Amino acid sequence: MTNQKDEKKFIKYFVILSIIMLFGAIAEWSYGYYTLLRWITCIASILVTLRVFEKNIDWVKVVFIII
Repeated sequence: MTNQKDEKKFIKYFVILSIIMLFGAIAEWSYGYYTLLRWITCIASILVTLRVFEKNIDWVKVVFIII
């Protein structure tokens, strides 16, 4: 039971980090920041997509597969 809660927390924090970094992309950063942003966004999308496939939510599947 606690394993699922920990997994949900991990995914939640990873998605929040991705969103914060996306807003940070408005400023001018070095190329490394944008590369890190791509990786974090990709990993967050994969984690959410896997979670959504377990719960079988169709519209969210499409959104995150596109991302």
